Amino acid sequence: MKFFKYSILVEFIIFQVIWAQSYPPPTNLVTVPSAGTLLRGSFAMQMRVQKSGVLTTSLRAGLTD
Repeated sequence: MKFFKYSILVEFIIFQVIWAQSYPPPTNLVTVPSAGTLLRGSFAMQMRVQKSGVLTTSLRAGLTD
């Protein structure tokens, strides 16, 4: 049983490392834009509600790789 728990943990860590390498970098760090871009042909939509009840939206599209 102990071996089974450790093997699942190791597989999870390996999967996370492999997945992190193939996914594009984040385009936002909390609320500050970063230098990361979206992949070509992809899009992202974001909606935020502020304290005063204001709704802000944004739409991003990946034009180039």
